[in-house]
Amino acid sequence: MTVEEMKKKKTELGFSCEQISDRSGVPLGTVQKIFSGITKRPRYDTICQLEKAFPMEHIIFTDNLGRDCKASGKVFVVKSKANTH
Repeated sequence: MTVEEMKKKKTELGFSCEQISDRSGVPLGTVQKIFSGITKRPRYDTICQLEKAFPMEHIIFTDNLGRDCKASGKVFVVKSKANTH
């Protein structure tokens, strides 16, 4: 998730910087600097920590026959072609 995507989610969910800090473990000052644009290029590990503050949508993966992969006991690896980091 990019900083811009996190900004959008922050607004959608009505999260404050303090809530994001509490949920992610990233210091409040760092969160404020990133979301205000003072920090232009936050570290990768900081972005990863910030992502933890935002609830992920549940995705149900199915095999090519439409079966729920979790129910079938199969494990699938999904790779993204987009490199956002």
